Amino acid sequence: MYQPTNAYLANGYSELDQNNEEFKGSKMFEGVNPANGVVLYYQLPTLKEKEVVTMEIKDAAGNIVRKFSSTSEADNKVGGRRSPREPKLTTSKGLNRFVWDMRYPSIPSIPGVFIESSFRGHKAIPGNYTVTLKAGAQTNSTTATILANPLYQVGENDYKEFDALMKHMEGKEMR
Repeated sequence: MYQPTNAYLANGYSELDQNNEEFKGSKMFEGVNPANGVVLYYQLPTLKEKEVVTMEIKDAAGNIVRKFSSTSEADNKVGGRRSPREPKLTTSKGLNRFVWDMRYPSIPSIPGVFIESSFRGHKAIPGNYTVTLKAGAQTNSTTATILANPLYQVGENDYKEFDALMKHMEGKEMR
């Protein structure tokens, strides 16, 4: 794994947020914003057939924030609405790219329940995070730093209160 550049906590969209192997980084008549997330690059050898690659992101206290895998998960579709699919890690030999959207996991769909809002988990707060990649018998880690958005006057305690409230609401209180 390579050391990622610091990422700012911001809202927005870029085609570079996606983990799409077909996107080449430019379009004929459109500009492309930088990725809005932590951009992670990792180098892989040739993997054995059906060998799984996993990524685990932990906060500074060692709590798991998010997990990703190279295996496909089924759609979580209920009544026309569904939780977003978890992004998959690529397993190509050589350099691979993955963008963590700085969010906690999405909440699952529940049959018969309509949610007027987003299924997406809340954004992680500014701080340092450990990213661990496992491919076969090999494990490699690096650190990622999320920086506060300098356009907003939000203090460290405000971020911590927000994070604690969201974890409580999502049923992920720190134990």
